[in-house]
Amino acid sequence: MGNIYGLKSNTSSQNIEQKFNNNKGKTKNKTENNKEKQKEKESEKKRRKNQKKRQKRKERHAKNIPEYRKRKYSTQEKPKIEGNKEESQEMKRKRNNINSRVDEQGKKAPKRKVAVMFGYRGTGYHGLQIQYGELVNLKTIELDLVGAFAKIGAISEQNKNDIKKVGWSRAGRTDKGVHAARQYVVFKMLMIDTEEKIVELVNNVLPEYIRVWGIQKVPKKFCAQRRCNYREYQFLLPTFLLTEKNYPTEESKVLKEEKRILFENFTEEALEFYNEKILSQFIGTNNYHNYTKGIRYNQEKAKRYIIKMVANKPITLNGQQWILIEITGQAFLIHQIRKMITMSVAVMRGCITLDQFQDSFTESKYSLSIIPGFGLLLDRVVYESYNTSESAQEKGTIHFNHMNQEIDTFKMKHIFSHIAQIEQNEHIFFNWLELFYKYPIQKREDL
Repeated sequence: MGNIYGLKSNTSSQNIEQKFNNNKGKTKNKTENNKEKQKEKESEKKRRKNQKKRQKRKERHAKNIPEYRKRKYSTQEKPKIEGNKEESQEMKRKRNNINSRVDEQGKKAPKRKVAVMFGYRGTGYHGLQIQYGELVNLKTIELDLVGAFAKIGAISEQNKNDIKKVGWSRAGRTDKGVHAARQYVVFKMLMIDTEEKIVELVNNVLPEYIRVWGIQKVPKKFCAQRRCNYREYQFLLPTFLLTEKNYPTEESKVLKEEKRILFENFTEEALEFYNEKILSQFIGTNNYHNYTKGIRYNQEKAKRYIIKMVANKPITLNGQQWILIEITGQAFLIHQIRKMITMSVAVMRGCITLDQFQDSFTESKYSLSIIPGFGLLLDRVVYESYNTSESAQEKGTIHFNHMNQEIDTFKMKHIFSHIAQIEQNEHIFFNWLELFYKYPIQKREDL
């Protein structure tokens, strides 16, 4: 009896212990499951919170981004293409044909990075550089140029609205109304034909006062601005701004200030004085903080190196005497050349002494007006170091010297004659002369 009772006792205790362990395991598993569910809930909550943040950020950005980028942030669903699979593929094929030029064999035209040399008359344009966003409707040279290349298929319609996608760079920007004879832009072009044929096609689309002179393949990392060694500008200036009696019309009123003018007529002696005593002082490295805006004397970028500045012999256009001033430098500040011409006029007219002229390169602060920019021309951009490199030997040099005669004809017909005609009709330079005396160049003692 004792053994039987003892056995039963041992068995019952084992059963109780086993039940306890089972219950303990279930509780543990339940606790772990609860923790996992809690983690899932927290992660789901965090995901939804982040999703709301992203949505708000997209909506906020969509209000400020330019029109050409808004499609990236669009929250609207894409319309579904109705119809069968064959119709959808047909629509896709048509879109691809619009976005890129395709040859007869159905292959896409290859892309190559090229340098494009072109010239233009800047009158009526808001400068060279294309504008986006709120200023997208401003008429610029690049807007017409990009549109012409897109029309012939050398730039896709998709990239037309965002030229950064084709690696676009320019040798230098020109201001409103400023002209150029040999300007450069560099970008990845769809080679729909030979370079010569593309030049012919794009010129047929462009107006006659914007001409493409040539296309040259360049390395992938070539930048039009950084690889440039120096730039050559020209300024067509009427001689009546420098002398006493060379006025555009006999009815023009005489200003009292003219008593201080150094020369009565623009003779050879006046030209020699202008070159040797005035223009030559700009040559070399000087501080041009007075010849631009937003730059102080102690800033390194205020220093600029001028290689050449000289006035040529007078020429006659529309019965009026003009001189062509050549300015060559590595890089120029905004309004620098136009203010340099203003200072030279001030010295010739006796408004500023030679000592004050020299003082303008020091810490002294002078207020200079800006001469009208329609007489300014970017004549040439020089890639001297690149043309002697191994890449140039492989790809070809950048100069297009064989086009010089055609470019000179374009300059005379569409730029120089146009400048003279505008002055004859509107008297822009003469009207500026009145403002020149109304707001004279003065040394600002308060700064």
